[in-house]
Amino acid sequence: MLAFAPMLDEGDFSAAQHIAFLAATLELYGRTLNSVTFLVGDNCSVNQCMARMMGVPMVGCASHRLNLAVRQFLDKQEATLDTIHAVMLRCRTVKNRAALRELTPLAPKLQNDTRWSSTFAMEQRFFAIKDELACIADLRSIFPSPGQIDKMQDLLAALEVIQGFTITLQRHDLAMNEARALLDTLVERFSGMASYLSPHASIVSNATFENAVVKVLDDDVGSMLECERRWQRSRLLDQIPVRPIPPRIPRAWRWKFYRQKEPS
Repeated sequence: MLAFAPMLDEGDFSAAQHIAFLAATLELYGRTLNSVTFLVGDNCSVNQCMARMMGVPMVGCASHRLNLAVRQFLDKQEATLDTIHAVMLRCRTVKNRAALRELTPLAPKLQNDTRWSSTFAMEQRFFAIKDELACIADLRSIFPSPGQIDKMQDLLAALEVIQGFTITLQRHDLAMNEARALLDTLVERFSGMASYLSPHASIVSNATFENAVVKVLDDDVGSMLECERRWQRSRLLDQIPVRPIPPRIPRAWRWKFYRQKEPS
């Protein structure tokens, strides 16, 4: 970390102001903006604008893209999630919370709009205390039917695997080609996620640069397209070591993933 400080102008969070802050920070280390060869960050408009203004490529955050893809996926499960949320919400009343406390020390959890992981946590907690919740008289009128519970179990199974991918993407030693393999595997299973996870998704700031880096890591420069070779000719990729993914790893990911049943 080069700096941890407020912006130079705390009322301005534009791309230009971020660049000015970066320049001021680099100056402390005797460097200039010319030292920056590429940017890495969330796929937001400010970061993409920074990259364009600085004339450098940008590598978008894979975890950010996955979070957006899962949010889109969960929108299609709204009815199922609303049922769980309604039970959990009513269980938080003083009377029902006291009744639940007599049966289990575990408390109900609610989802929030910040991260999809709260939805996963809510589902996990529902199944952890499902039998106890069914014993509370005030919840019986809104308690899900056996068919609804089956759908909830299918959704939970899918979210458990996606959570595993989420954790793997946060590994400090994960290379870009490994991240690409993870996202490609998710797209194979959930084709609707391609709008965010595909290598050529519209959210990707510089797909040709990212593809070029992945091919260098995979020792597959022979398959580069002309637009990707431009980055190779710029010498920007010269310091990237070859780091192919062992063939057994993608197969192991797929084996674990395809065991799960897709929620209906």
